[in-house]
Amino acid sequence: MSQKQDIIIVVAGIGGITLALALARSTAAHSITILESSSTITELGAGIQVTPNFTRILNQLDLEDALSEVGVQPQYLRQVRWEDGKTLTQFKVNADSRMENLFGYKYWHVHRKDLHRLLYEQALKQGVVVKPGVRVTGWKQGADGRGNVVCEDGTICMVDLVVGADGARSLMADLVIGEKVQSIATGDSAYRALLPAAAVEIPQFQSLELRKYATTWLGRERHVVSYYVCGGKFYNVVIVVPDEPGEES
Repeated sequence: MSQKQDIIIVVAGIGGITLALALARSTAAHSITILESSSTITELGAGIQVTPNFTRILNQLDLEDALSEVGVQPQYLRQVRWEDGKTLTQFKVNADSRMENLFGYKYWHVHRKDLHRLLYEQALKQGVVVKPGVRVTGWKQGADGRGNVVCEDGTICMVDLVVGADGARSLMADLVIGEKVQSIATGDSAYRALLPAAAVEIPQFQSLELRKYATTWLGRERHVVSYYVCGGKFYNVVIVVPDEPGEES
C-alpha cells in the first residue's frame, strides 16, 4: 500500500500489534487504530518459541535488543523418554552458528506477556492508536468500498481497510465468511505453569542441565515441554494430555 490508508485492526493481540507496528513503519505512514474489547491491554499465557522466521520480523521492527533482554536462547532442543530420561533426539539451535547460518536469525524462548509488551510499547511510539474497552459487533462493506466497523456502543467507524486479528474464535472471520467458523478440537488439553528458576535449580535436577537444553518429555499420548523464559528468571512447563472436547481456554 503506497498511499496512506485509514486502517482498523480488531483486537490488540500479538498478531494485531505486530501488523500495526509494521504498517505504521511503512513509507506511507498509515493511520492505524486498534480496537480491543478488553479494558486492559495485555497478553495471557506463558512461554512461546520464537523461531528464526519470527525473529527476522522482530529485528526488522528494531526489537532485537529488547528481545535479548527478556528472551532466552537455548543451546539445544532435545526429546527424552519419560520413563528413564534417555535422550531420543537432540539438535543444536544456539550452541553454534548453524541455526543462524541456515536461516539468518536466532531462535528464542520468551514469555508471551514480555513479547506483547515490547511490541505494544514500540507501536505506541510509532503513533498507533489503541482503544481498549471497545467491542466490535459488526462489519459491512460500504457503497464506496470502505469498511464500516460497528461497535457495541453504536459507534460506526468508516475506514479504508479492516483487519480481523481476533484469534481462534474470530467474530471478523464469521462476518466475512457469512457463517459461524467452527473450531476443531484437537483431543488434547494443555496445562501451563511458570516456576521460579530457583525451584528447578536444585541438586536433584542438576544432571538434567536445564539451562543447556529445552526439553520435551515424550510419553504415551502425552508429553511435557519445558524451557526458561523471562531472561532466565522463570521456567516454563507445558503438560499436554488427552482430553474430551470442551470449552476452549
